[in-house]
Amino acid sequence: NKVFQMGISVGKKVRSRTSISIGASSVTSIGIDAIRAQFSDYLNMSVLVIGAGTMGLRAIKKLVALGHKNITIINRTEDKLDRLCTKYDLKTFPFQALDKRAGDFHLIIAATGAKEYILHSKNLSSHSKTKSIVDLGMPRNVQPDVSSFVTVNTLSQLKEYAVKTIDKRQEDEEKAMNIVDYDLIKFEEWQTYSHA
Repeated sequence: NKVFQMGISVGKKVRSRTSISIGASSVTSIGIDAIRAQFSDYLNMSVLVIGAGTMGLRAIKKLVALGHKNITIINRTEDKLDRLCTKYDLKTFPFQALDKRAGDFHLIIAATGAKEYILHSKNLSSHSKTKSIVDLGMPRNVQPDVSSFVTVNTLSQLKEYAVKTIDKRQEDEEKAMNIVDYDLIKFEEWQTYSHA
């Protein structure tokens, strides 16, 4: 009982005295956090996720967990889409319609393994609804000149931020271990004197 109580107490101290639990470290989470930092009304914005692979699925899970209601997902192959749309209450449309439909969404997360650009300046212009794009593709999914009129967060930019977050957490690890060590000594003293 004492160990359990002290464990909870130490956890609270570590979280309040260090920033070890602050900041996402996966590029998908960082990309979504970048969108949230840009727009206070992001929950009311329509989101298009392109790609149903690992990164696309992570994006969907995070968006749903945050409370987004208006999410559409598309993928070149449609075998996964029915299950995903049912499970997470998503909309979809044929991948072939992307050229015409891309500008209908406020936010776009592109996460495909395509070898060529799938979003071009001809699909997205200053007249489209699109406000921000997270490009998780490697190679890039979004043609570079799109960033002249829409904010584009690229995978390389997000990786830089992830490295900084991890470095900061490693700095805080020593502080956290000092807190744990101090409370461990206190517990051992309690244990010695309570059983004396």
